[in-house]
Amino acid sequence: MMRGFGPRKPKQQRQKERKPIPFLRVSAEIMVESTKTIAESRVFLNDMSPTGVGCFTNVAIDKGETVSLVIEQPKHLFVKGEIMWCSPYTLSTKILTQAEFKYRVGIKFCFDSDEEKAALKKFCEDLYSEQGVG
Repeated sequence: MMRGFGPRKPKQQRQKERKPIPFLRVSAEIMVESTKTIAESRVFLNDMSPTGVGCFTNVAIDKGETVSLVIEQPKHLFVKGEIMWCSPYTLSTKILTQAEFKYRVGIKFCFDSDEEKAALKKFCEDLYSEQGVG
């Protein structure tokens, strides 16, 4: 897998979009639309913004794949997205769980409507306010 090197927002702009929330990891499932396979994953909620998220997964997912992401905690979230990059993750310690997550993927969220986009923005805002940030 090669990391996608398309046009990117400047780092300062990306950091502005992410509000600092305490380190919180949650279980998630990523379904690859083309194969209907489900990848077990972990999401660090402080790595989520209204435009995308980074996840650790147990399988490689090709750049450009359309996926659905489901998070159940701290509250339910279902969002569609596109894999922007996938890289091997080689940290030898199992900081996430006893399971091994050998890949890290970047997902850019895709929305079918303005309502979906607003719902995800509210999800992120709720995370920040529940964690006492902002």
